[in-house]
Amino acid sequence: MDLVGFPEGADRVFHGLGIHERSATDLTIFAINHRRTGSVVEVLEYSIGDKAVQYKETIQHELIRTPNDIVALGPREFYVSNDHKHLDGPQRVAEELLRRQWSNVIYYSPEKTFVAFTGVASANGMTSNKDNSLIFLSACHGAGMHVLKPQADHTLSQEEFVKFDFYVDNPSYDPVSGDIFVAGHVQPYRMVSSLGVHGKPIIGPSKVVRMYKNPEISSTAPKYLIETVLADDGHFISTSTVAAIDRKHEVMLIGTVFSAQGFFRCPLPKGA
Repeated sequence: MDLVGFPEGADRVFHGLGIHERSATDLTIFAINHRRTGSVVEVLEYSIGDKAVQYKETIQHELIRTPNDIVALGPREFYVSNDHKHLDGPQRVAEELLRRQWSNVIYYSPEKTFVAFTGVASANGMTSNKDNSLIFLSACHGAGMHVLKPQADHTLSQEEFVKFDFYVDNPSYDPVSGDIFVAGHVQPYRMVSSLGVHGKPIIGPSKVVRMYKNPEISSTAPKYLIETVLADDGHFISTSTVAAIDRKHEVMLIGTVFSAQGFFRCPLPKGA
């Protein structure tokens, strides 16, 4: 698919994106682009059925430093996660190894832009429920999920922090069940150690879980429960980064981050 009107010579290192539905057929796409001159958010528009995506503008802001993912709120309004405080250097290394809670989420609109939530150990993938009344934010180095509630002033308050037993990457929302499917990395250091090693396959043990509301309501019961949907030692599905559910065809699509195999399609387990 063509990208029409994009600045000539501009880098195209796209990362996370968010989609705002202006109508049933017209979409605004916010795409994170890690240009060499600094990370930006590209605003694109697409009408279903067209053969091209239209470039509209580039958003660059001093608070959007290390963007990872976006939850779209309107035609020029979104939340964006910064996965690190530091761009590079020894402080960046320390932030990684010590799993510091230094990253944040930014609220952006043309009228105002500010830190909406902070104190996250590598704010990573984001998603929301149908009406954007809850935001689900992966804390990759914190091995958990922040469940956040937008306030009237667009700040985010934490409703819950759900702990996982692996490094969570990207969550996806299932509009049919209301569940959150989360993909991630079971042995991240094993995965990282094989990056850039010539002739060595990248082995990243993978996991996908379903996070759903606990039907038991009590003051002592956890609000959310976790169920493993898929686990692999990395020799078949390596470095899983996202899992999306297609209820119509009863399948799950799994994307990988460092694997040349791309996407995997597998049957949706019963009960998931």
